[in-house]
This record gives sequence, structure tokens and C-alpha cells, in this order.
Amino acid sequence: MILSIITVNLNNLEGLRKTMQSIECQVFKDFEWVVVDGGSTDGSAELIKNSSDYISVWVSEPDNGIYHAMNKGIRMSHGEFLLFLNSGDCLMDKNVLDKAVPYLSGSDFVIGNIAHTNKKDAGVLDENSMSAGNLLFILMNYSLPHPASFIRKSLFQQYGYYREDLRIASDWSFFLDAIVLGKATVKFLPLVVSLFDDTGISSKNLQKGMKERQKVMNEKPVLPVIKKLLDFHLENYAILDALKGNKFVYQLFRIYFYFWRKKGKDKSKSFLTAGLNDQ
Repeated sequence: MILSIITVNLNNLEGLRKTMQSIECQVFKDFEWVVVDGGSTDGSAELIKNSSDYISVWVSEPDNGIYHAMNKGIRMSHGEFLLFLNSGDCLMDKNVLDKAVPYLSGSDFVIGNIAHTNKKDAGVLDENSMSAGNLLFILMNYSLPHPASFIRKSLFQQYGYYREDLRIASDWSFFLDAIVLGKATVKFLPLVVSLFDDTGISSKNLQKGMKERQKVMNEKPVLPVIKKLLDFHLENYAILDALKGNKFVYQLFRIYFYFWRKKGKDKSKSFLTAGLNDQ
């Protein structure tokens, strides 16, 4: 089997319904859907039990957090590639998998784009933003779009499962190990794969996520240029957070940060050309 979709849920019945509807309608059918529920009490478990026509394998029991649940899903899955589509996230339209699956060969990661659900960031990520030329910049300042990332399952045996001691940045840590420090190859998919529910824990706890990233970086033998990129972002994130009360100063700083980003993208290209693989 080429693909397993893994959905983690905890007391998010309405979000699970939306995710389910987007999966049920797919034109491409040759995939399995793995659902890991954390022992929900809001009716989610009942919905899962009554949806055996669509769900290939599932469990509903207490867990130790989102990454523990994701690791359960990995072990329960059988696909060559994995797509993590947690409750509330949706596939963009009924033809997405039919269009994406032909790309799932020759690379370890196949990365598409996402659209956001909130009004501020609604719409599609700039398709030009996801490229080999600025992959390092994206990883250091943001992360890869998890709900649009098709990941070869064997990478978890090679680089380890998601760290369960982290609450927010474990997927980012895995991307760092496999792509930046490891030899995993990346292919970019010119397709909007999913609609991302950015009301989740990672979107609400950005500063905590940044601190977890710093912890990860301090544990790893990374190149100085990578450390500087993350340190710069951490420093400026803290400043941005402090300046939010003054709209004028905040906007000035955002303009400065925008032009630094453009400069950073250009600088990252030479490093990526030497150290990262793009298929």
C-alpha cells in the first residue's frame, strides 16, 4: 500500500467530522486511514466506531500527548508513505490524493502546500515559498507544513520516532534530523494538499515551541550558520511579541523583518546547494 493517512483526535468531534468528510469523498481510494483517539468523551469514539467503512484501523484509549498518539499511528500503519491529517485538518478537495500520489516516488519527503482556516492568514501559502533554495530558511523560521507532507515510513526507523518529551516541536525536530542533519531527500509538490486548522496547540503556543526548538538545537552538533538563523528568529520573535502593544513600532519592525527574510532566503541557497538534496 502506497499511503496511510494518520489522524490524531482528542475531544474534537466537529473537527473529526470535517476531516472525515474530506477523506470519504476522495476519488483516489487505495489508501488506509488510521485514527488514534485519546479516549474522547465528546462522542468522537462513537463516531469512529460507526465509521468502519472508512476507517481501516483505530484505537480509542488514553495517551501521553499528541506525539505519543502519532507514534502509535505510525506503528499501526502499513503504507509506504504517511500523511498526518489531525482532527480539524481537511484535504483540500476530492481530487487531492489522485493528483498527489503519482509524485510519491524517488524521494523521502514529498512536500505540498497548505491553506489556513483563520481569517488573518486565509488562503494558500505562496507556492514559490516551498523550494530547495529556501528550505533551510523555512525550517529555521517556521517548519514544513505537516498536513501537506508525505513522509516515507521507513524514515522513522532510520531517524527515530517523534520525541515524546517535546509537546510542540517534535515534528520540527524530526525534519531537522532527517533533512538537515541526515540524508533524506525532498521533492516539492506543486499542489495545495490540505486546509490547516491553526487553532491547535502548536499555533497557540508559538513561544513555547520556539523554546523547544532551542532545546533541540542545543543538543545537536549543527553548523553555526543554522544555529545563527534560529537564534536570530528567536530573538526577533521575542521583540515582536513585546512590541505588539505599539502598532506603529510593530509594523515598522515587521517591514524590517520582511526584508531580512528576503535576504536570508538568498543566503540559504548556497548552503542548501551544497548540503541538501532536492529531487
